[in-house]
Amino acid sequence: MYIKVTAKPDSREDFVLEKNGRFVVSTREPALDGRANAAVRALLARYLGVPEKSIALVRGTDRPSKLFIKRV
Repeated sequence: MYIKVTAKPDSREDFVLEKNGRFVVSTREPALDGRANAAVRALLARYLGVPEKSIALVRGTDRPSKLFIKRV
């Protein structure tokens, strides 16, 4: 299952919002050294109720628009 995400680093709070089949994930982590990507992955896994290792970033490591895959 592919998951389209818009990431918002350096936010005031961590949260996940599902909107029109796309997820908006805000994190307090800065977009440095992959810290925001790791935080987005963790927040997304927690929101979906799956282990973090079952979520992988496929595309968009350096962009706000990201594509994750959920492995079963």
